[in-house]
Amino acid sequence: MTQIKFKFSLRHDPIYVYRINLVREKQIGYGGQTSNSKSAAEIARKTIVEIGQSDRENLIMIALNTKNEINGINIISQGGLNSAPVYPREVFKPAILMNAAGVVISHNHPSGDINPSREDKAITKILVKGGDLLGIIVHDHIIVNIDNERYFSFRDNQLM
Repeated sequence: MTQIKFKFSLRHDPIYVYRINLVREKQIGYGGQTSNSKSAAEIARKTIVEIGQSDRENLIMIALNTKNEINGINIISQGGLNSAPVYPREVFKPAILMNAAGVVISHNHPSGDINPSREDKAITKILVKGGDLLGIIVHDHIIVNIDNERYFSFRDNQLM
């Protein structure tokens, strides 16, 4: 068996010790049930309209506890007219801090077209694999239209 060797050096400078805190910034009101893709799409739409920037693409993560109740919501990234950067580590970092057992990923298409792009399909597969590795279930990926109630659920359309 081959041992992996690595080197690190101890400098005489101080070593920093970090504490990680989850900060609750705002509240958004939502009185409905969160048991299906339609209600998750409503929550995503409301989040983007109230605290995001709906004229550009926003990627959000809804963190769920073991009972599939919402722990919290995080805007992962904001992009331009037709894309937002998606890095799995940035998606799962707040989920881990919120002790999420599962997540729902959502984003908007400023064009109003709710059909998933090739890139949307590819990143969904990557996020599902990442969630599997971390023990966090990716329940759905939902594309919302900000101007009306239309949405596309990857789960409902058997794409995950």
